Amino acid sequence: MTAGFLSKESRPVITEGGSRKPRTFTELLGLMNNTKKKVRASAAKAFNEILKSHVDSAEAEINSVLANKKTDDELRGALRPDTLRHLTDDIESEVVDALIDSVSNALRFLNAIMN
Repeated sequence: MTAGFLSKESRPVITEGGSRKPRTFTELLGLMNNTKKKVRASAAKAFNEILKSHVDSAEAEINSVLANKKTDDELRGALRPDTLRHLTDDIESEVVDALIDSVSNALRFLNAIMN
């Protein structure tokens, strides 16, 4: 739903030639990588305006997706939110937890020696 709303949006932005022309949401994404700072800044401002105008519907959509996932997890008896993902990936939750712990400990160690 939100993607549909965003795809229909456009805003006037500064182009490479210095004029202001309307550009679609998708075009704004490309303009934010432009070599000219004024073009990038104009595109970013327009991009953020579009996102801000749809924040309520995006929030409702995300909450709906999360509520649906919670219901699925409860119906399937998942003990934690990532259990079904682990089953799909054919990996045990304990292995994932061990990996997370190892990476977290390594980062803490690196932070300690760098500070």
